Amino acid sequence: MTVQSILRLTNEVFEKMIQYKILKYNESLFYHYKKMIDSYSQNWNLTNQENVFYILSGYSYATYQAISKGEIDVPSQTKTENDGGNAHE
Repeated sequence: MTVQSILRLTNEVFEKMIQYKILKYNESLFYHYKKMIDSYSQNWNLTNQENVFYILSGYSYATYQAISKGEIDVPSQTKTENDGGNAHE
């Protein structure tokens, strides 16, 4: 993922935060992120693969934290109509 792609993703995330009305909960964090990305985007030293790694690492860490705090429900692996009880297939 190139720096230009990261900047494009940043704009899309910002728009989605407005759309889903969650910007007010994340505005301070997003401000600091945007300030840093704007400061370093001209002298970016990471490779495209490293960019993807760090983005996915941050996402997975945040998801793990939310699950640990009970903020996100984890789907159960019980029998449902759609999977015929084969939740692990």
